[in-house]
Amino acid sequence: SPSFLSKIIQYATSVVLFGDISRDLVIRARERGVKVIGPAPAISADDLLNITARRNFLIDSFRLVQHYRLDGLNVDFESATRNEDEKNALSSLMYELRAAIPKPLTISFDVA
Repeated sequence: SPSFLSKIIQYATSVVLFGDISRDLVIRARERGVKVIGPAPAISADDLLNITARRNFLIDSFRLVQHYRLDGLNVDFESATRNEDEKNALSSLMYELRAAIPKPLTISFDVA
């Protein structure tokens, strides 16, 4: 709930958001010097090899960071890579994301 998160940001140095992003929560966190990491757009294993899907992922990621003034993105890749081509494509996509979202912004990656 938003009130619970408001209490948490009093003590946190950074928060990683999942699902919908609350603009109000981002503003309150940033006012307290808390870094806000938002969820990256979803991309499937099938789309890793699709140049249009990759480009859209990068554009949407950049727009998300700009729109909410985030301190970075968290990539939660739920699909298993099935072969070397997909593994290489995922690695390459993270390299491309770093180019689109330059330092000092954070990129975190959930590993299962």
